[in-house]
Amino acid sequence: MGIRETQYYGLNKKAKKFLEKKGIKEHVELVIDKKIEKEWDRLKTKEYDNESDMFDEKVPLHMYYLKDGKKMREKVQATPWSSGMCIFTCLENEDGERLFEWTEEEMNKVI
Repeated sequence: MGIRETQYYGLNKKAKKFLEKKGIKEHVELVIDKKIEKEWDRLKTKEYDNESDMFDEKVPLHMYYLKDGKKMREKVQATPWSSGMCIFTCLENEDGERLFEWTEEEMNKVI
């Protein structure tokens, strides 16, 4: 018998590439005992909502800030079942238009 678990796939490659190019990045430092242990840049985001998984745990959804001043929200596109809930997300612009949705073929390749 297989293990049932939530599988979060999130955004597809096209959405991630778009955000890497157009998103605002912020510099992050991990400081331990007043010494910088690690530094990196990450996309500036804010958790604005969440999706409950099959165990009623919360999966965060993020707002992304773009260099042109606009914002894009991560939205749940589909939640098919394959030994557990699979969560696929896409981006939604300020006009409510969904962008970078997973195709049926892309989803079937990963689950």
